[in-house]
Amino acid sequence: MTIKMLDQRVRAGHGALGVMFFAVIAGFAAGGVTDAMGAAPASGARSPTLAAPGVAPGVATTSTSPEVAKAQSASTPRAERPLRVVVSIPPLKGLVEPLLPAGSTVELLLPPGVSEHGYEIPPGKLAAMAKADLVVFVGMGMEPQVEKSLAKNAMPGRRVIKFESVPGVMATSKPRPQANDEHDDHSGHAHDERGHCVHESDPHVWLDPLMAMSLVDEVARELAERRLSGADAGGAGGVPGAMNAAEIKAAASAQIERDPIVVNLRNRLLELHRRAQAITQRPARRTIVVAHDAFGWLAQRYKLDVVAISGLAAGEPKPEAIRDAVRVIREKSLTTIFVEPQLSTASAKRVAQLTGAKIDTLDPLGDGDYFKLMNANLDALARALGEAAAPTAAPAHSPAPSLQPAPAKK
Repeated sequence: MTIKMLDQRVRAGHGALGVMFFAVIAGFAAGGVTDAMGAAPASGARSPTLAAPGVAPGVATTSTSPEVAKAQSASTPRAERPLRVVVSIPPLKGLVEPLLPAGSTVELLLPPGVSEHGYEIPPGKLAAMAKADLVVFVGMGMEPQVEKSLAKNAMPGRRVIKFESVPGVMATSKPRPQANDEHDDHSGHAHDERGHCVHESDPHVWLDPLMAMSLVDEVARELAERRLSGADAGGAGGVPGAMNAAEIKAAASAQIERDPIVVNLRNRLLELHRRAQAITQRPARRTIVVAHDAFGWLAQRYKLDVVAISGLAAGEPKPEAIRDAVRVIREKSLTTIFVEPQLSTASAKRVAQLTGAKIDTLDPLGDGDYFKLMNANLDALARALGEAAAPTAAPAHSPAPSLQPAPAKK
């Protein structure tokens, strides 16, 4: 977004706040932003110099109207206190941690190397949510202990972000067509009024880079609202009465549009998206076989078909699922079966023995570094999908195709 576009958007949508944000934007344009695309500090938390941006130095404001004074007082920079944050799974840690104030701590409920399905979170880790300033989890039934604990132990001042409810996230129960949906046994799951298969909600939304971007925006907006409301200045900080709730929301949205760390995260996610598009643009194969049905949203985004040996809950595979996987591998000449580090590989190895396909890894969770996780997954997809052969060029002596319409048939 250009400075001119953001200036027009602010002036049109935020009234008196436009004066404040135009001043900020003018200051950035005049002085520049050092390392605007720089990564977060080594600790993973944001630098305090990037927090709570206010009116840029050297920008003169001569008006003394109440509206301008109100906007200027609300934009006064103030130090952010470190936050205590709890996230449910490792990929969320990699998306949330760079946005936090320096010195913040992130408690991870699911340790790396453990499956998200069926894991019992220790009481001591659940207790950390009672002291947290912010809790981020996925939803869609994936973390029932988290939802139960939050509902039972409501805490004033604690903010909760549920990935399922983030704007732009398509995580709903709906039919998810897959390569092996045309099976004979339809008794094991629900159907809609038209008789179509209705599968469970797929909670693995973080594996779609664009839905991950929606989460980044939501967390950044939440943190900006905390700053503007004074919650991060030690309780009653900020300027009481400086802005009402609607103005705080508008100001927070404008802030994250020009926050270098948010911009950096968005750009890195966009790079992942474009890389996935390139890998899936002209693949030799468009079907993947996975040991666990965790990659439906990724596949849907990039127009791939999925054959899952085990379902969304990673339960014991049914014999018909194994037969389907073997049939599809043979019919489509697939080369690869994907397993996960957190789950048993026995069923996938059995299918590999029957078909001659090789075993490779797609990891839905990783160790907390989201971008390392997704780039490794894209590497594996590129190996399995291959690239379609380029169209054969016409011989040099071949006549050029006629541009005249074909003669009408008699």
